[in-house]
Amino acid sequence: MNTTFYYKNVNEVIKPDVEAYVLGKIEDLSKFIDAPEGSVLVTFTMEHFEKHDAYQVNVKIVVRSGKEYLLEAEETKHTYMESIDSVRDKLQMQLVKMKDKKMNA
Repeated sequence: MNTTFYYKNVNEVIKPDVEAYVLGKIEDLSKFIDAPEGSVLVTFTMEHFEKHDAYQVNVKIVVRSGKEYLLEAEETKHTYMESIDSVRDKLQMQLVKMKDKKMNA
């Protein structure tokens, strides 16, 4: 999976930790994706809101396997780990639905 990271108002110190955490979570999702290598694009966007001390995470996954599928999830929580975990759960549900549709088609 090709992963691109975008940040807004995020401390430079935590970016490597965030990227490692995200890549681990995204790797877990790969078992639900039946697509050739290089046909899955992941865009990760994170913004830190200082006023509310919250992190908004948005992840878009584009799967090009015959058809093109777009999966997207967004969440805002007080820690970036909670936001990423919640987004991962939402994406997993979407991927399971997508896989079921493909198998029943």
